[in-house]
Amino acid sequence: MFNSVRFRGIVTITAALAVFFTVIAFAQVGSEDIGRDVMEMLRQKRTGGTTLRARRAQAKDAPRRACQLEEEKLAAKEQARAAEQTPATTATAATATTATTPATTETAAATSATAATIAAANANIPSVLDIVPANAMLCVRINNFDYATGQLDAYLAGISPLPMGLSMMARMQLAGILGDPALATVDTNGQFAAFMVMAKINDAPAPSPQVVVMVPVTDYDKFVTANPNVAATDTQGISKIVAAGLPSGELICMAAPGRRYAMVTSPDSGTSLPAVNALLSAGALSSRLSAEQLKDASEAPFWAYIDSAQAATVFGPMAQGMAQMAAAQAQQQQAGHGTPPATDPMQAAMAQSEEIIKLAKQTKSVTIAIRPDAKVLAVEVDIQAIQDSELAAKLSKDIFSDTPPAGLSREAGQFLATINTLKANQEPADKDALAAIRNADTADVIVSFNVMEFVTQAITVAAKDQPQAAMIGMMFAPMAQMMQSNMTMAMTIDEGSVNVQIALPKTHVIELIQMGKMMNQSAPGMNGGQINVQQGVSQSVQPQSGQPQ
Repeated sequence: MFNSVRFRGIVTITAALAVFFTVIAFAQVGSEDIGRDVMEMLRQKRTGGTTLRARRAQAKDAPRRACQLEEEKLAAKEQARAAEQTPATTATAATATTATTPATTETAAATSATAATIAAANANIPSVLDIVPANAMLCVRINNFDYATGQLDAYLAGISPLPMGLSMMARMQLAGILGDPALATVDTNGQFAAFMVMAKINDAPAPSPQVVVMVPVTDYDKFVTANPNVAATDTQGISKIVAAGLPSGELICMAAPGRRYAMVTSPDSGTSLPAVNALLSAGALSSRLSAEQLKDASEAPFWAYIDSAQAATVFGPMAQGMAQMAAAQAQQQQAGHGTPPATDPMQAAMAQSEEIIKLAKQTKSVTIAIRPDAKVLAVEVDIQAIQDSELAAKLSKDIFSDTPPAGLSREAGQFLATINTLKANQEPADKDALAAIRNADTADVIVSFNVMEFVTQAITVAAKDQPQAAMIGMMFAPMAQMMQSNMTMAMTIDEGSVNVQIALPKTHVIELIQMGKMMNQSAPGMNGGQINVQQGVSQSVQPQSGQPQ
C-alpha cells in the first residue's frame, strides 16, 4: 500500500474541482415548495386561476429567457445588416420597419447594456460596500442582480439540463419569500450582498458569526408594507418574514443605514441585528480595500472578499477538529489493511492544518472576481500577504523558476512542478479563454491545458517514486490526450501578492461532461488502467474554432 499522506496535493486539487462543479449544480436548484407557490401566484394574478393553462405557447406577458433576448438581439443585428446592404430602401420603408418592431429594437438595446452603463444609471444609489462593516470577515457581492445572473445564464446555456435559467429561479425564490411575484419593491438592477461578521451582544462576543444578506429596495417602508409575507416592524425596527419552504420557517429584517437596503438574516441571530446595524454605521468595508480591489468589485458581476487572518482565528479550531476526524478514519482504514503507515496520519493531518492556519493568518485578504459570458467563465483570485510577513517574503518571481526557492510547502512545490510540466508541453490556447485573461501580455506564467491533463500531471508529480500510485495517473493519461479543448491559467506575483486568473471555456466544460458520460458507460470495461472512451468522445465532441484540431 502506498502512503496516502503524500497525496494531500491531489486531495486539494480534487476538492477544488468538486466544489466548482457542485456550486454550478446547486446554484440552479431552488426550493420546490417556494417555486410552486410563486407559479400559483403568477397564474392567479394573470389568469384569475391557479391551474396551469393547457398550452405550450409562452404567455405574452411572461418574462423572456436569456436565450430569447439573445435571439431578439441577433434578429435586430440582422435587420441592421440587411438595411446597410440595400441602400435603395426608401425612408418610408425604413420608418415602417422601425414602427412595426419597436419591442425588438428596445430589447436589443437593453440586452447590449454593459455593466458600466448600469453603474451610471445607479450612480445615486449608495454602494453596498460603503455599508458593509469594515470588520466583515467575508463579503459576497452581486453587482446588478439581473445583469450578473443573465451573464451566468448565457454561460450555462447548453450546459445546464434545467429548462429554466438561474436568474428566473432566483427571482422565483425571492418572490416566494416575500410573497410578491412582481418584486415591485426590490431593485433587481441593484447590488446584492451577503456578509459574515462577529457582532457583540450585550457587550459580549456573539457565540458564532452572523450572516446577513443585503437586499436593495426602492423604498424600505413600502418593502415592509407591500410584501404580504413581511410583518410590521417592532420597537427595534425588526420585521419577521414568514414563508412556506424556508428551512427555519421565518427570517427577520431591518433597514440598513440610508434605508436603501434591507438586512435579512435568520431569527437565531435576531437579538444581534441592532448590533450589526451599529457596526454598519461605524465603518465601511470599502475603506479597507485598495483602489484596484474597489475597481474589480465595481466591475465584476460576482465578487467576494475574505479577511483570511480573521477567518483563520474564528474557524481554525474547527478546521483542526475536522482534520483530526479525517485522520482517525484514515488510521482505521490502514489498520484494516494490516499495514502500518510510514507516517502517523494524525500527526500529518495536524501538521498540515497548522501550516494552513499559519499561512492564512499571514494573509491580509483574498478577493475573488467572477466574470461569466456566453463563451467563457473567467475567475480571478488575488491574494494579499501581510506586509513583512514570512508569506510576503516567499512571494517572489523566483517561485516560478525551474528550481523554486527553499521553504515552500510540499503542496506548493508539487503544484509548481505540475505547472512547469504543463507549460513545457502546452498546446495553443483557446482564443476566447486567452482573451478573458486580463494581463495575458504581462503575466509571469501563462499556461493552457485541459483538466484531465492537469490531473494526470498532478498525480504523476505527487506519486513520484511510488509505482503503485502512479498507476492512477496512467488511467487519466489517454483521456487527457483525447480532449480537443483546453483552459488557460495565468499567474503574476508582485510586491507580496499573487494574482491567479483562470479562463474556462464553455466548450471545455461540455467536453468534460461528455467525457464523464463516456467514463460511466465504459467503467465495466476498464482493462489494466485503460479506459476505452476514445470512440465515444470523438463522436460526441468536435473541434471548436480557435482550438487545435
